[in-house]
Amino acid sequence: MILQRLTAHLQTLKAAELQQVASACGVTMYGTKSVVTERLTTHFANLYDQAARRGSSIATLDDLLPPSVLSFDMGYRNLGFVQLSKDRHIKAWQVLDLELTNFHASAMVPIVRQFVHDRIRPLMVPHLHIVIEQQRARSASSHGIFEHTLRVNTVEALLWSTLSEIEPHCPMEPILRQPVDKLWQDDLDLTLHKKKASVALVKGWLEQGTVVCPDELVTMFMTAKKKDDLSDSLMQALAFYRWRENAIKYLVAFQ
Repeated sequence: MILQRLTAHLQTLKAAELQQVASACGVTMYGTKSVVTERLTTHFANLYDQAARRGSSIATLDDLLPPSVLSFDMGYRNLGFVQLSKDRHIKAWQVLDLELTNFHASAMVPIVRQFVHDRIRPLMVPHLHIVIEQQRARSASSHGIFEHTLRVNTVEALLWSTLSEIEPHCPMEPILRQPVDKLWQDDLDLTLHKKKASVALVKGWLEQGTVVCPDELVTMFMTAKKKDDLSDSLMQALAFYRWRENAIKYLVAFQ
């Protein structure tokens, strides 16, 4: 009944209103009215199914908000990831070079698999949710595909396959960079270069207590050469929680 009421409500909304709901919930808002409605309906149905799988007949914030999210900012020389709890505590945070010297799949597979098994598997707590930055096939609207793009896309595919193999029931979803940037654009210092603005935003979060971070990880961030990759992974994790909370509140309102 909840999903029926919600679907009926979505069908009464105008296109601009649907786009507003989609944007607030982290759902792609482009397309025809029927396409956006279908995306939202599927998104809310998946959320409701999560509550049902946990044996709850009533959807609540506690039922549907993952206790922990693992967020990846993609790269092969600078692969950033953070584990963030729903109460905004940083549990793990790192950027590393996969040290790939040969970019054939035969050489990349064992390195990515070892990274996942050694660094990521110990972080995979019960009810974890994983979000991975989704790569584009082309950069800057170019007609060709850069070799760097192919390499990062290959690492992305290997990361997905290895994570799915070791934890097949763990929810995973891709996140495009553009909606993350759009979410935080009002908080960014637009007088700075994009990367520097992201770093400044995260420094502010750490100083103001927006996130709780162990002293050793704060020191790691402040002294890191690639602060932008660390920043991007955290911005993505916080964006996921903001969108998920908005979606849950919208769903719960129709109970």
